[in-house]
Amino acid sequence: MTTRPKDTDPPRLGRWLLERFCSYDFLSTALWDLDELFKVNVAMKGIRRAKLIYLKEVISIIFYLFFKGKTQYSTNTTAMLKHNFLISLRNFKRYKGSFLINLFGLTTGLASALFIYLWVHDEMQMGHFEEKDSDRHFPVVVNKMFSSGVATKDYNLMPLAKAMEEELPEVEKGIPVITDSYYKGVLSYENNNQRAIPLFAGEGYFDVFRCDFIAGDKADALSKDKVVISSKLANNLFGEPQNAIGKTVQFNNEYATELYLISGVFEPSGDDIMPHDILLSFDQFLRWRPENNNWNNGGTQVHLVLKEGVNIDQFNAKIHDFLDNYLQTSDRLFVQKYTDTHLYGKYENGIPVAGRIVYLRIFSWIAVFILIIACINYMNLSTAQATRRIKEIGVKKAIGAQRKDLVYQYFSESTFISFVSLAFAIGFVALLLPSFNDLTGKALTLAKISHLILPVLVFTIITGFISGIYPGFYLSGFKPVFALKGKTESKSGGLWFRKVLVVFQFTTSVV
Repeated sequence: MTTRPKDTDPPRLGRWLLERFCSYDFLSTALWDLDELFKVNVAMKGIRRAKLIYLKEVISIIFYLFFKGKTQYSTNTTAMLKHNFLISLRNFKRYKGSFLINLFGLTTGLASALFIYLWVHDEMQMGHFEEKDSDRHFPVVVNKMFSSGVATKDYNLMPLAKAMEEELPEVEKGIPVITDSYYKGVLSYENNNQRAIPLFAGEGYFDVFRCDFIAGDKADALSKDKVVISSKLANNLFGEPQNAIGKTVQFNNEYATELYLISGVFEPSGDDIMPHDILLSFDQFLRWRPENNNWNNGGTQVHLVLKEGVNIDQFNAKIHDFLDNYLQTSDRLFVQKYTDTHLYGKYENGIPVAGRIVYLRIFSWIAVFILIIACINYMNLSTAQATRRIKEIGVKKAIGAQRKDLVYQYFSESTFISFVSLAFAIGFVALLLPSFNDLTGKALTLAKISHLILPVLVFTIITGFISGIYPGFYLSGFKPVFALKGKTESKSGGLWFRKVLVVFQFTTSVV
């Protein structure tokens, strides 16, 4: 008997949700239909989209059962959840002030956490490209020895890339890159002049670096007398990117005045090595400055594509003294994976120790504590207003409600308000994202949110759980005889715990 590979099975989360909310007879029919639809979508749209569609259909079924479905199609869980939902709506309507305060607190907490998540996710993705050789991309770093200590730089000597490619069998490609505002100039078409900063790249640049072409072909974009320009320049010079292809422009700076044929238009991204407006071949730079092509001139980044299976520790030991073959120097070389350079770009005594990863950890913890503070707000307000709901608790207990049923009700209520807050939080994020991008220098967008779905759901569910855990256990613990009389059974422990929460909240805010 053959089975489908594990990665082509429908998502387990969907089946788990249906088992909780659908009756047995309805479940078997629903699973059969969903599995058939899933197979078709895998063949036509791919496994990832098929799973997303499957989960979307599951959620649609649950919503139908929750709001419109007949009772024989749903489980007791669905009925109880629907009951709790209606009770929550009535309480929110009755106590509008408390509801709005809780809504505002959870909304701002979730919005802040979403902003931080977007920033952290973007930082984590820096240097992770889909280009064919990007997983074997290693920049060459140099440790410069001084009497005061070791200085680590990512700029090397100009002939190094070619020498390492020719002499080291582990190296598949050596790619020199130069980008410096020192070589800036003016790009001209007819009477339109635009300032431009060039980047000079060797063959193989497009195999390791992300460069989103919106017009033209990467295949020979950096060959002799050709130039690739940014979308901003294309719009300023020609009105739109497609009009730029095949046009001849003049680039003029301190070292040369030459004509180039536009072979492509790219969209700048936050992953660029340094800001630049045009791309030229490294050979073009050597034509400009042939006197610099020697072992006494630096300013060149060297990026290697290593062959499969190369042991990095052994390779670093091999290139440690590589420069001694060409000049007398105390400089020592090593390579670091490109995906690590952004987050672990700080060195001590020539050894990578940290970098921006420290900020990512700090802001991640800040997001966690912001959510905790928002949850504490909800807990304190809910328990402080317990007297409003004492009789409701007493009546339910008197007619046989178990404590776990009441806890489940308060968890449902806090989770519901968390999802309402999430809807408002997403709206705030969408509204304020342009300002956030200006503040952080990013180009974040909500257009592609597939990577957001799971973390956002986790954020929201955890927030609802934490918010409801103390009110649920505190309010459900009242004895019926006291609750029916409208008394709370004065408990110093509950008051003490709320004071601890308030102190924690203010201390965290100050820190």
